[in-house]
Amino acid sequence: MVMLQGAVPLNSRRFQVDFQCGCSLHPRPDIAIHFNPRFHTTKPHVICNTLYRGRWQVEARWPHVALQRGASFLLLFLFGNEEMKVSVNGQHFLHYRYRLPLSRVDTLGIFGDISVTAVGFLNINPFAEGGSEYPVGHEVPCSHALPQGLWPGQVIIVRGLVLPEPKDFTLSLRDEAAHVPVMLRASFADRTLAWVSRWGRKKLILAPFLFYPQRFFEPEPQLGDLIEISRPPVTHWAIYVGSGYVVHLVPSGGISGAGGSGIMNAAANRAIVKKERLCDVVGKDGYKVNNKHDNKYKPLPPSKIVWRAEELVGREFGYNLTSQNCEHFVNELRYGVPRSDQARGFAAAITMALGVIAVFAGAVFSRN
Repeated sequence: MVMLQGAVPLNSRRFQVDFQCGCSLHPRPDIAIHFNPRFHTTKPHVICNTLYRGRWQVEARWPHVALQRGASFLLLFLFGNEEMKVSVNGQHFLHYRYRLPLSRVDTLGIFGDISVTAVGFLNINPFAEGGSEYPVGHEVPCSHALPQGLWPGQVIIVRGLVLPEPKDFTLSLRDEAAHVPVMLRASFADRTLAWVSRWGRKKLILAPFLFYPQRFFEPEPQLGDLIEISRPPVTHWAIYVGSGYVVHLVPSGGISGAGGSGIMNAAANRAIVKKERLCDVVGKDGYKVNNKHDNKYKPLPPSKIVWRAEELVGREFGYNLTSQNCEHFVNELRYGVPRSDQARGFAAAITMALGVIAVFAGAVFSRN
């Protein structure tokens, strides 16, 4: 595995990462894998290709760039037996089948508009959870040793259950008992995340606050995941598009986040597609990833789901609580099937209510 860490400049047009079969300039060496994000086009995209004997082969294109101008990134290139997989900021992005033997690759080339802070060559996958599991129900405070230490690109995953009345919690990495080089603090009072230095200085993290009382927390949703937001008596749905953002359908007059009651306005007949931060949409309500129809319908590729969702941002559509609501919208994006279970529930409830009214009316008329 090759790890690449850095940032994309605000004015970046394109850059490329090449896994080359040699390092000569003339003649140009074969390139087994060419990874090329392009930001300057009207529709930013990523191209992968192979250069063989001076000629490019048929290119593979992904109509979405998970990287963002002005943002830092962590790229991982994982090499399997038949294909390479690329992960962006911990989320799978694409895979590319080899066209030249991987054994020929001996040079890494990085070119274009990119700022690189670290390059690493790893012999394990830092995003694999491994075969062993930690015991559940640790008493807090608790500690766990890292016998081999840490290295660039490694990821630590923490799962847990938030208490009923939480105040805050802290995760720290120590290199000795009295020294705390890195500390992450989550505050429930103002719902913020912050890095805290050994001298007590705080640096707020601009990321969604995803912790809720009596709810499990786990890693960030994956691209194309369906987000179910609990907002009784209805449920709002959105689709995750990466970097803490979701795309969702909001009825006219609907208010995003903060428990906005208008977000499922039954009287609305028009709705607009919005891209907003997950934390703003959720507000103080709970949410969960719920790809509940994956066993029945085959999900579209994540890159295609995200591309389709972002293409619709800003567009206005007809809206109907029973036939064109936010759940229809996200299921159509993920599966190509506009389905809404809560709409079916509404229809069943209405049918039952009408039946009760009919029976009651019949009884009244029979008495008369």
